[in-house]
Amino acid sequence: MLKKIGRNIVVQTILGTLIAWVVKFVYKTSRWTVENWPASFDDEKKSFILASWHGRGLGGPFFSISSRCKNLERHGLASLHRDGRMMAIALSKLGIHVTDGSSRHGGLSAALTIIRTLKKKPVCFGLTPDGRKPGYKMTKGIVVMAKEARVPLILQAYSVRNCHICNNWDKYMIPYPFTRGVILFSDPITIPRDLDDDGIEYWRNELEKRLIALCEEADRRVGLKNPPKLGSN
Repeated sequence: MLKKIGRNIVVQTILGTLIAWVVKFVYKTSRWTVENWPASFDDEKKSFILASWHGRGLGGPFFSISSRCKNLERHGLASLHRDGRMMAIALSKLGIHVTDGSSRHGGLSAALTIIRTLKKKPVCFGLTPDGRKPGYKMTKGIVVMAKEARVPLILQAYSVRNCHICNNWDKYMIPYPFTRGVILFSDPITIPRDLDDDGIEYWRNELEKRLIALCEEADRRVGLKNPPKLGSN
């Protein structure tokens, strides 16, 4: 019964709108520090891929609300699952263009659309490279997309002092209002064009380690108590 209700477009629209409102409320009532945002890419209208873990997926919407990205279109990926439909509606309410697809459903089509979009116009395309179990495990797809689109990758991590960490595969962080948060960006990372399979695996592993380290640094900056253990290391 609940699954049928969840598939209803009216219900999805209401819940997606509610999610967008809650995200705005949490952002507006909290104090945020943003570090290392690549403003030059925005000023010069240069496309890039923005990668963050699924469990820290609210970092992109929070940053979108901050209005620092003025010249680049903000894009994101949402799954075709009913939960993904609600998130797609929420993202659109926050001014983020949504591409449909996931690593399991419509993945190849979505990847080609992402590559074409990155080549066609100046965009900041947000992706979660661990969009399915296990969490905090980088997939090769994001390396290949950055290589083929010839755009840099920038890693993003956010954390807040007061939150709920879900006991699920991605340890999803749900921030409380009236908290203190930080959004961190890595320096731009250029993926070489002439990579073989070993080279792709090297960069997959390297990006995974760097993004985990960035999340752990964000947790440290806000003084998060009992931070979750990320990845297998």
